[in-house]
Amino acid sequence: MPAETALRLARRVASLAEEVRGATAGMYRVRESRDKYKARVRSLEAAVDTERRRAVAVVAEQAAKTAALREEITDLRRQLAAAGERDGVRAAAADPAVVGKLRARLADGNAAYAQLAAKQKQLRTAYDQTMHQTKAAAQVYKSWDRLCQKLYQSTKGRTLAEADQRTLQQWASWRNEQQKKAGKK
Repeated sequence: MPAETALRLARRVASLAEEVRGATAGMYRVRESRDKYKARVRSLEAAVDTERRRAVAVVAEQAAKTAALREEITDLRRQLAAAGERDGVRAAAADPAVVGKLRARLADGNAAYAQLAAKQKQLRTAYDQTMHQTKAAAQVYKSWDRLCQKLYQSTKGRTLAEADQRTLQQWASWRNEQQKKAGKK
C-alpha cells in the first residue's frame, strides 16, 4: 500500500474516531439530562402525592367540622322546639335573650359552614389545576425526551445535520435550565 494511501486512511480513521468521541460525549450529556429530568419528575410526583394527601386530610377535616356543625344546628333546633313545647311558644317568645342566643349560635354555625364549604371548594379547584398542569407538563417532557432520543439514535454515530444538532442542544440546554430553576425553589 502506498504511503499516501496509508496516510489518507489514517487521517480518515482519526476523523471517524473524533466523530465517535463527540457522539459518545453528546450521548452521555443527553443521558445525564434525561436522568436529571426523571429525578425531577419523580420529585414532582412525590410533591403532588403529598399535596393530594394533604388535600384529602383537609377535606376530611372539613367534612367532620361540617357534620359537627350540622349536628349542633339540629341540636339547637331540637332545644328550641323543646323549649317551645315545654314552656309554650309564648314563654320562648317572651324571653328574647334565649331566642337571641340561639339565633346568634345558629348564624355563627351557618357562617362557619359557609366558610368551610368555600375553603373546600378552593382546595379542590387548586388540586384539580395542579394535577392537570403536572400531567400536561409531564406528557410534553416525555414526548420531547422520546423525540430527542429517537433523533439521536437514528443517526447511529453519524454526524448530525446542523438543524438536528441545534435541536438536541437546545433541548438539553432548556432541560438544564429547568433543572437549575427547580433546584433553586
